Amino acid sequence: MIEADAEGAPPKRPSGRSRSCRLLIFLLSLGSLLGSGCGKDASSNTQASAVKRATVAIESPVLVKGLYVPDRFRCRISEVWLPLRWSRLPNDASEAVIALSFSKIVKKESGATENILTSEAIVGGLDPEARHLSPGPLPKGAFIQQHQGGGYCPPRNQESGILLAIYALPQGQRVDRSESVGLGTIENLHEISLAWGSMSAIYGAGS
Repeated sequence: MIEADAEGAPPKRPSGRSRSCRLLIFLLSLGSLLGSGCGKDASSNTQASAVKRATVAIESPVLVKGLYVPDRFRCRISEVWLPLRWSRLPNDASEAVIALSFSKIVKKESGATENILTSEAIVGGLDPEARHLSPGPLPKGAFIQQHQGGGYCPPRNQESGILLAIYALPQGQRVDRSESVGLGTIENLHEISLAWGSMSAIYGAGS
């Protein structure tokens, strides 16, 4: 999914990791989730923790109470549907990539909630000097890829969690436009990025 230019080596892809182990706890920092290992061996954790990344602040100015997506903003896979803005990326970034994951919020008999990952997509090819996305057509050069399973947008009558992250890719790394989002895509983005940031929101069910 993530390719290296001729001058760079491709990043190592995680192995043996279950999808149910990724991004399932809503409102949990993506960095904390990846840092917890989630099935990753100790050597991989040591390598990942040694990498220092800059932090990017990302938000949507339309969220109600800083969390809920207003009903007028409907998920669409072919264009930007939720306005976003973020802080400046590193000067040496070659591309900005936004990853979005939906999780279904399920209430258990005990009253506790469980979050089940239902779909993922990325927006790649973004200008690293850009600072926002507005609803409508994608910026020139940008593209959307969704998980090969399809079914990206959840129904509006289903309350869903959104975990959204932005990554600044270094020179020599780019997203392969020819592939769908597969296992390990978001983890790879996190591992190779110069900087990243994340935000959470709730979509649907009268948000």
